[in-house]
Amino acid sequence: MAEAAIRQLSDVFQQFLTAQQANVAAPAQPTQSPNLANFDCFGLGDHVESDIEGWLERFALALDCSAPNLQDELKVKLLLTKLSETAYAEYSKHCLPKKPTEFDFTKTSEMLLSLFAKQQSVWINRYVCLKAEKQDEEDFRGFIIRHKRLLSDFEFKKLNEQQFNCLMLLVALKSPKDAELRKRILSKLAADGDRATYENVVNDIQMFLSTISEAKAMERPSNSNILAVKRRQQPRRTISEKKAVSTNHVGVVAESTLH
Repeated sequence: MAEAAIRQLSDVFQQFLTAQQANVAAPAQPTQSPNLANFDCFGLGDHVESDIEGWLERFALALDCSAPNLQDELKVKLLLTKLSETAYAEYSKHCLPKKPTEFDFTKTSEMLLSLFAKQQSVWINRYVCLKAEKQDEEDFRGFIIRHKRLLSDFEFKKLNEQQFNCLMLLVALKSPKDAELRKRILSKLAADGDRATYENVVNDIQMFLSTISEAKAMERPSNSNILAVKRRQQPRRTISEKKAVSTNHVGVVAESTLH
């Protein structure tokens, strides 16, 4: 009876060990970093990808598809290997005194965006969008893709009524002669931001035009100055010339008296 009890306990213990071994996780395999061989490098030349924002979006998508669980450190290294030699050199200088690999993936993406993104005012983006036209050599599909990007850069939700009115004024000044006025409006909108109003922009333009008119008036010589210059330019008569003029004048007077 005792042997039966011992045998039963042994069976239970064996079952317990088997269950424990089954629950032990298999050792983790080392993570393999994908090389993304078909993914274009980012560079600064004419024959490479130069839109850093779109490039980073495509890189994140490719990485998520090929290695969604890749460690952050390996993500950074893979991202850096996809920079051209020139772009990597620029970014390395930008990171000093730290090394490029000392930042996490999110920070690395932000720094690349700030370094290589085109720094352009949202007001210029909006102005470009409003005057966008389909080019003769551009197919409709290509134009729609470009137009969608322009609409995205417009940031319509951040626009208020006063700012919209200012944009309409900007678009209305189409003449090449109004180029300086357009630049003035864009500068005013960029400086005022959310505080921009239609009246303030108009007043600024009027002051600008008045200043130009006053400057031109100051440069224009007065009538008295013109007469003084003409007098200085007239050659002085010699004594003999004055005597000849006087003699001629007397002769003319005498002749007129005779008549």
